[in-house]
Amino acid sequence: MKGLFPGKYLTIHFNEDTKNMGTIGTRLKTWRIIKGLRLSDVTELVDVAQGKLSDLENNNALPSAQTLINFAECTDVDIHWLLMEKSCKGR
Repeated sequence: MKGLFPGKYLTIHFNEDTKNMGTIGTRLKTWRIIKGLRLSDVTELVDVAQGKLSDLENNNALPSAQTLINFAECTDVDIHWLLMEKSCKGR
C-alpha cells in the first residue's frame, strides 16, 4: 500500500481536548486537522476515495473494515478512540 510517509507512522496524542467528539466522522476530521493534512493527503495515505472520506467526515457513511485496517496500518490513529471515543493505549 502506498502512503505519503513510507515507513513512518503519524503520531497524535489524545487528551481532554479530543474527548466528547460525538461521532466517528467528527473524530476523523479532528485527527486530520490536528495532523495538518488535507483530504487529498489522507486519501492517498489510507487508500480511500476522496468522496468517501468526505462522506465519513460528514457522518454520511461509516468506514468499511478495510478502511479501518488501512488507518491502523498507515497511521497511529487509535481505532478504539475512532470507533468508541475511548483510548485503549497504555492499558
